[in-house]
This record gives sequence, C-alpha cells and structure tokens, in this order.
Amino acid sequence: MHFASLPSERAGARPDGLCLSDETVGTLTNQAFAARAAAASHVFATHGVARGTVVAVRLPNRVDLVVTLFAAWRLGAAVTPVNPALARGGENIYPQEMEHVMHAHPAVLEAAVVGRPHPKFDEPRLRATIASTGARAVSPAGETS
Repeated sequence: MHFASLPSERAGARPDGLCLSDETVGTLTNQAFAARAAAASHVFATHGVARGTVVAVRLPNRVDLVVTLFAAWRLGAAVTPVNPALARGGENIYPQEMEHVMHAHPAVLEAAVVGRPHPKFDEPRLRATIASTGARAVSPAGETS
C-alpha cells in the first residue's frame, strides 16, 4: 500500500468508521474524508499539480490541512507547510484570528491581514485591508491607503 492511498483503503474497509474531527468541519467518516481528498485532488490536477510539483500550504492544523496533504500526495506532489503566524513582539499572531475579530464588526464586509517587511526590525509589520462602505486600508502604524 502507498501512503497516499490510505484514505481509499480505509474507506473501502470501514466506510462509516470515524476518521478525523475538528471544531470547524466536525467529524468525518473514512468515506467522507476519502471523498474530500479525491475532490481536492481533482481541483489540484485541474490547476496543473502533478508528480514532482511542490504545493505550498498555509492552513491551520485542522481537517482541511490533512485533506490538502492527501490530495497532493495522491497526485505524487510534495507538500510544504507554510507557517501562517506572523511574529510580532516575540509572539505569534495568526492572520485568521485577526480577520475573525474584524469580521465580527457589523461595518466590515471583508477583511484580509497580510505581513509586509518592516523597514527597521526583523519581523513583518501587519497590514489590514477592510472593505466596507467608505472604509480605507489601515495599518497598525496608522498608515492609510
């Protein structure tokens, strides 16, 4: 058995057996997990992912990350996880956490947080882009665009 075929093997042996669970997706059976991995693999293939391709993945440690790993491996691709945390003052700040807080505000329609190199320090400075009526992009340093 090849490791990439593990989801299909498990789905064939125990389709209703519990496979993975997290607070975002809930619980997946072996069959549901294999189906998600196959669907993600198909999407990758339509975008040119094949044997020898390296797929960079920036996802938190949840079900979606595991699905993505198996989808890429199924095609013979390699996967390299990218740490989604931004270092700020010696602590990791995750863009998804900041975006989640911004999305909770009723005036925010869409938010994206990305890192930009800091001109003076060896850590990224954070930039938040918020789309809403009359809103502008603002960084924590007070810069606007």
